[in-house]
Amino acid sequence: MYIYQAKVIKIIDSNTLIADIDLGFYITIRKKIKFFGINAEIKAKKFIEDVINKADGNIIINTYLDKKDRYGQILALVYVDGICLNDELINRGLAEEYNAKR
Repeated sequence: MYIYQAKVIKIIDSNTLIADIDLGFYITIRKKIKFFGINAEIKAKKFIEDVINKADGNIIINTYLDKKDRYGQILALVYVDGICLNDELINRGLAEEYNAKR
């Protein structure tokens, strides 16, 4: 399990975004990140945009090195101000949990 600070560049859809990930030592990498363990509804995108914009695009990602989707995208738990957006989307009825183990 790895934890990184990141800056959101673009929110693609209700569970995918592009972010610059801070690897430390002044090294960043731009990657597509998919929210781990959820299938989100289309209306979840607006909620995600609002939350991330309030945080000036700053997020924390908690990722597993071996967890990627079928397209090679990084799967991660996404946190804003200490709140896990993956769980928050489920709690608000904007996403459903699917077969994913943390």
